[in-house]
Amino acid sequence: PWSAHGGAERPLVICAFGTKGLESALDRAWALAMAEDLSRRFSACEVLLVLPGEAARHRGNLTVVPWVPLWSTMRARTGRTVLVAAAGVGAWREATAAGVPTVAIP
Repeated sequence: PWSAHGGAERPLVICAFGTKGLESALDRAWALAMAEDLSRRFSACEVLLVLPGEAARHRGNLTVVPWVPLWSTMRARTGRTVLVAAAGVGAWREATAAGVPTVAIP
C-alpha cells in the first residue's frame, strides 16, 4: 500500500474522510483541493489524502491513495502527525489511541 516518501520522521498530515464521506464529485474535488493547499502551505510536511476509488499517485509532498491502514500508519510514525478527518468515531478513536491530534471537519 502506502509508504512514507519522506521517511517516518518527516511530519505528516493525513486527510481521511472514511468510505462514505466523499461520495459526490464536489466533495471529492473539495478534498483534493484542500490537500493540494495543505501541501503548498506546509511544504516541509508530507500530505497523505485517502480518496477511495482513486488510483494511487504521488507529486511533490502530496500522495493520494485509495486506502491506508490508519492505525498502523499513525503508530509507525516517529515524526509529528496530524489527522484531518470527518468527526467519525473510528478515525478519532484510532488517532487518540496513537496520540495523534485530530482536526475534525463535520
